[in-house]
Amino acid sequence: MNENRKPSISVIIPVFNEEKTIQSTIESVCAYCDANGFPYEVVVVNDGSQDGTAGVVESLLGRYPMLRMLDNGTNTGKGYAVRNGMLHATGDLALFMDADGSTKISELGKVLEKYTQGYGVIMGSRKIPGAYIAVHQPKFRELSGRMMNVFIRVATGLPFEDTQVGFKAFSHQARETIFPLQRTSRWIFDVELLVIAAQNRISVAEIPITWENNSNSRVKVVHLGRTIAELVIIRLNKMRGWYVKRS
Repeated sequence: MNENRKPSISVIIPVFNEEKTIQSTIESVCAYCDANGFPYEVVVVNDGSQDGTAGVVESLLGRYPMLRMLDNGTNTGKGYAVRNGMLHATGDLALFMDADGSTKISELGKVLEKYTQGYGVIMGSRKIPGAYIAVHQPKFRELSGRMMNVFIRVATGLPFEDTQVGFKAFSHQARETIFPLQRTSRWIFDVELLVIAAQNRISVAEIPITWENNSNSRVKVVHLGRTIAELVIIRLNKMRGWYVKRS
């Protein structure tokens, strides 16, 4: 990459019934990228929304020529939606973020700093020094999240304390390796992506983010029982060598 030019950015936003939040998120992403002079695109992946989400996005297409929408047709899961967006992304760097704006696009500056240092995957974290939670989740969700993290670390060997933030970026080379190997469509697909990265020796960096719980969000709490079941599958896939790219 020419060091004198800014990298092109693809922002992937998976959506399911996010008519209350998606417009403000799109507007904030476009405003930030325009202000900072990034070549960019915004790819909204509609995962079978049954409300007015698609109509809201379509109403913005004329205003933002760099905006496009992919339609999964039916609800296939956030992991599938992210994969679809990543496989269609054209940017040097592709970031997926949640439609509810729980992590703001202004954190992209930290992502780019790590990207220019050569990291293939850059992930937001609420658990490392410098992170800040502006609005907490209900106590039971925070507790279930801590329990889930214990299971994740034991089952996968991943060292990260927070794998579930919907704010992760991938270089072009990293996503060419990772997303064709992805098998999980729901629940803890983030964990699978990180396992695939580790299996292929792709460098991963964490960045501290400011995060806030959005009461209007349609992003669901992960069910602990289903999490354990999917972790078993991921562990088996890893043991079978299914996450290693073949030359």
